[in-house]
Amino acid sequence: HSLASEGNRDEIMKYIAGIERSIDEMTPQTFCKNETVNLVLSYFKARAERRGVTIDIRADIPERLDLPDADLCVIISNALENAIKAVDAVDDRPRVITVHCHTKNDQLFLEITNPFVGEVHVEDGAVRSEQGGGGLGTLSIALIVEKHNGLLSFEAQDGNFSLRAIL
Repeated sequence: HSLASEGNRDEIMKYIAGIERSIDEMTPQTFCKNETVNLVLSYFKARAERRGVTIDIRADIPERLDLPDADLCVIISNALENAIKAVDAVDDRPRVITVHCHTKNDQLFLEITNPFVGEVHVEDGAVRSEQGGGGLGTLSIALIVEKHNGLLSFEAQDGNFSLRAIL
């Protein structure tokens, strides 16, 4: 979006080409009936595994949701991007991210948990850690959850971070 607002067509094309290469290199796995969720989870599972991180995925999502695919992608992608980054700094315990998502009564439940080191601070809906980053990913998640009148919580306790969302 930033590149488009700047009118930077060449960088947009490079960015898209990089995403296409990543998708082409990946063999999508089936975790649930929802193709979008399968693609996003497959991408991040492969990416994590290349970094020596295990992702334990339990997903039971129907083929269609009331939530737009783009919003679902932003939530899962940003959450997993942050989780992988946090786990990269962990070296004294298992490097495992757990992803649990399912629907019940037309509501999507999502929980992503990962170990971390250092301190985590939640400020104005954004999560900031000692590893850096401006919290834009978690802020994007919060805005989408709010747009859909959902619930969102972040918890950092005993060296584990959890994101929980209900939409």
